[in-house]
Amino acid sequence: MKIINITTYTSSSKKNNNKTYYWNGFNKLGYSINEYIGSHKYEIRDAYLSFIENIETKRSEKLSIKNIFYNNEFHNFWHMSSIYEKSDNKSKSISDCIKLIAFERIINFEKPDFIRIYSDNISVAKSIKELCIKKNIRFKINYKLTNFFNIKISSLIPNLFKIVLFILKYFISCFNLNKKSNFIPFKNGVSIFSYFLNFKVIKNDNYKLFISDFWNNMPNLLLKNNKKVSWLHLGVDNKAKNNFNSLINNNKEINNDKSQHLLIDNYISFNIFFRSLYTFIVISTKTILMLNIKDLFNMDKSDINFFFLLKKDWIRSTRGSNLFFSIIISKIFDEILSKLPHQKIGLYLKENQAWEMALLGSWRKYNHGKIIGIDNTSGYLRYWDMRFYKSKKFFNNRKNNLIDCDLTGVNGIKSRDLLIASGYPKERIVEIEALRYNHLTEYIDDKSNVYKNNKFLLVGDYEYDATNKLIFDFSKIINSIPNISKISFRPHPGNLKTNNISSLSNYNISISKQTLILDIIEHDNIIIAGSSSVSLEAYLMHKKTIVYLDIKKLNTSPANAIEGINFCSNQKDLLNAIIKGTSISINKNDIFWIDNNLTKWKILLNRLFSNKNLDEM
Repeated sequence: MKIINITTYTSSSKKNNNKTYYWNGFNKLGYSINEYIGSHKYEIRDAYLSFIENIETKRSEKLSIKNIFYNNEFHNFWHMSSIYEKSDNKSKSISDCIKLIAFERIINFEKPDFIRIYSDNISVAKSIKELCIKKNIRFKINYKLTNFFNIKISSLIPNLFKIVLFILKYFISCFNLNKKSNFIPFKNGVSIFSYFLNFKVIKNDNYKLFISDFWNNMPNLLLKNNKKVSWLHLGVDNKAKNNFNSLINNNKEINNDKSQHLLIDNYISFNIFFRSLYTFIVISTKTILMLNIKDLFNMDKSDINFFFLLKKDWIRSTRGSNLFFSIIISKIFDEILSKLPHQKIGLYLKENQAWEMALLGSWRKYNHGKIIGIDNTSGYLRYWDMRFYKSKKFFNNRKNNLIDCDLTGVNGIKSRDLLIASGYPKERIVEIEALRYNHLTEYIDDKSNVYKNNKFLLVGDYEYDATNKLIFDFSKIINSIPNISKISFRPHPGNLKTNNISSLSNYNISISKQTLILDIIEHDNIIIAGSSSVSLEAYLMHKKTIVYLDIKKLNTSPANAIEGINFCSNQKDLLNAIIKGTSISINKNDIFWIDNNLTKWKILLNRLFSNKNLDEM
């Protein structure tokens, strides 16, 4: 009788002499699921993307998922769901779904008679159990019960209570009167949709200029060519409204005859709130009454069912915060874009999030011009960040053009080639400089800032747990690192609550308040938690760069395919990466197109504003 083991534990101790597959990490004493995935990444990723694409066509009773979430021809709330979005930060089980696909392929190859399941993850254990039953394979599950008590209190709070609080927050925000800036929109101008984050205001002649780190000097190209720019900012936290109002009050010249600013969050109203609440109740009721929900999660031509892994995402998407946000942001965009005079061009940061689907629908609903999605950081370098990719089936359906931009701007050779290889239409790809990294030109070409001072910079991720794990594990090896002169911590700008990690003060780790560039210049060892794109900036500035991965997740770092960057996920490997030397040879154009003259952007904007038929681009 052939027996194999599958374990979610990271310990390499063997419980028997049978072949053992490790669900997490890269274990050299056994067989790693992650290594199998790395060898079959193309077919495995496309299998999951196809599964996501097929869900909306599946039916419960007489209605398909797509019909249940249909609002109008421009907005379908299923396309804004956390399941469809595929964000690893929001949908915690995507990595496990990918691993389950890999494990089924391993089972088909191994053809075992019996599988022993060692797991501290109930959802994974149930999914493997379901797979074994369908394949008529005998199994035994060994739970490590002690880990089940190590859970977050928030996970115990009922969804009904969470959604009531979430909706109440929006209701309270409706009372914020006198909240809209003196926004005067421009006809046939350019609308830039961006996060209200990482910016500065500088004095320029007789007015003040808004500079966003996301867009750098590109808006100046528009202004120099007498193009009017409307900035539509999306808040990222509860302080956005107060911060925006302070910005406008303290910099009144920021709204002028060349550029205007509004905060999208400020356009909520009682009318929008109650219409959103009604739609939410209608859709939620339909999904609660659905039968055979589990069958929706069967993968075609497979014995896999993802229900146990995606159950929480299903609840958020069908009667939770994700659904209510999708509805209300769609109606807010309708409110704004219905009153905006015709905009010739729209530019937005493309990460395929829910608000982007809402924006695209409203933009087209009110007949504005071309809209271009910009990969402003390094999205397409993140092979396992599923947000950035669609199944090849998606592009065969012209109706799906409504939920994608007219053109996608990519900022480097690697990104362009990966996007084309995924099946994205080549004619809808345009080349642009990497605005976020363009200011690094002087540092890339100048190695004078490369010196060994044994200062360490720890860079936080958007994910709190990933950041906490890095700080905890680093603290355990501090005494083994010789001659440390300084340790600094830089939180992720989108998750500043990591400032409160209690262990910081215990290990003499100071919280940095400098700019990112100064931080990287000052430190010679940069250790980045999770998928932060700071890894690329550190690498381009010739710094010793280490990416600390979550052992339970796939590698979604944009530095994944770059030589000279160390990846590790445990204390031992982290210490080895710190101690050993690294030789870095950089060709910046292998990663990004970087040019202070923004030649590619000039070509794109000239073509967009020319009288040429834009469909030819």
